[in-house]
Amino acid sequence: GAPSFAVRAVAYLGESEREIESRYLPTIDWMKRQRLTNALDPLVVGYGHSWDDYLKPADLEAHPEWKSTNGPAVRNDRVMYFCTTAPGLIELFAQRVIENLDRNPRRPMTSISPTDGGGFCTCERCRTFIQPDPYGKPNHAAALLDFYRQVAEIVARERRGRRLGGFVYYNYQYPPAVAPKLPDNLSLCWAPLNYYGYGLLKPVYRGEFAGVLRRWSETTPHLFYHNYSTWMRSYHGAPLPVSLDVLRRELPQAALHRVWGARMVGTSAWGVNGPINYLLAKQLWNANLDVDATLDEWLRRAYGPGGRHMRALYDELDVAMARHKEAQSPVYKGSQYEVNEEVMKAVYAPLFSAMERHYVAALAECATDVHRDRLRMFGDNLTQLHFALRKAGLVADDPKSAFHRDDAEFARFLREQESSFSLYRDARGLDHGPIWQGEYRAP
Repeated sequence: GAPSFAVRAVAYLGESEREIESRYLPTIDWMKRQRLTNALDPLVVGYGHSWDDYLKPADLEAHPEWKSTNGPAVRNDRVMYFCTTAPGLIELFAQRVIENLDRNPRRPMTSISPTDGGGFCTCERCRTFIQPDPYGKPNHAAALLDFYRQVAEIVARERRGRRLGGFVYYNYQYPPAVAPKLPDNLSLCWAPLNYYGYGLLKPVYRGEFAGVLRRWSETTPHLFYHNYSTWMRSYHGAPLPVSLDVLRRELPQAALHRVWGARMVGTSAWGVNGPINYLLAKQLWNANLDVDATLDEWLRRAYGPGGRHMRALYDELDVAMARHKEAQSPVYKGSQYEVNEEVMKAVYAPLFSAMERHYVAALAECATDVHRDRLRMFGDNLTQLHFALRKAGLVADDPKSAFHRDDAEFARFLREQESSFSLYRDARGLDHGPIWQGEYRAP
């Protein structure tokens, strides 16, 4: 058979945690067994934020007229934003891209995407490209597409066969009314920020998704899709919903509109989010996968007869998150993909006793030690979640809970989990302190 997408990536699974081989090596092996190209050929695409790879602070000091009128030109010795219509800038930028391609002859694609954020120039020339997006906000997509086009045309002449990748994202995530004809060596990567963190559960975004996808696919025959659609930043053991509603509409529509590749985002908290990682990997091979049946199969194989109770748990979690997202404002905020105090109060604290009940029932029905061990990985996350909720005063301090740990017991529990697959970890480890309010800020 042939896959639905030529390039199939699921990220954030722990594939970059090389310092912990007991986590890293099995993760890479799993990714290869799922035929994910970011394990088999990680350099096959390039769409990262990259403007500072090509222009340096000295370039903007030599040409102050190249600086953006709207965002910081330089931050932490890195170029942030510049005027994409400034005379002479595109030629230098393209030459630096060519030099980068020459330094990396085996890399088939390199990125020319902007710095993360939205401080694009609003000078008189750039202003002619700015249009309102569907919600009346300034949309810089026309300016970015014209910039991509000019750079790609120079590269196409100078380095035939080398490809470029460019994000359409943030305040340039919606297609302009009229798009320029793009060179064949350019591939756009649509990263719809509004849909991150289960945003496709919001009625307004759910309604517009297929139409926006169709318009981007008409803009370029080389459209790539990248989304954090079933992901939230969850530091305290909160299991993420599978969200069958999102899975049924997202990648099937992408395949229908001939998107050539996709990079989806999973999570390294395998104890609770293994089903999401698995379903995304399987859908990338077969976009029309029966996600309901596949989820049931996964739960049955992981937990044996107890899987039916875990399906009930995930279903209740899906309903609670959908209710929360449908009531949430469609106006983008970074906090929309944070499992913060608001989400803990709306979703996880009210559901915790039901999750514990389903877990205990599933554990009683597990038929083998393998099933019980696998289910206890889920329980490890509920232990971490219960501790965080209790410390925040969001659940009762009930020593009878199967997941109750006092401070000393919880500290010992975290030490025991250091090399396990159960919990989310990053460079700071497993313990991220108390539940935060609002939006996460990187240290």
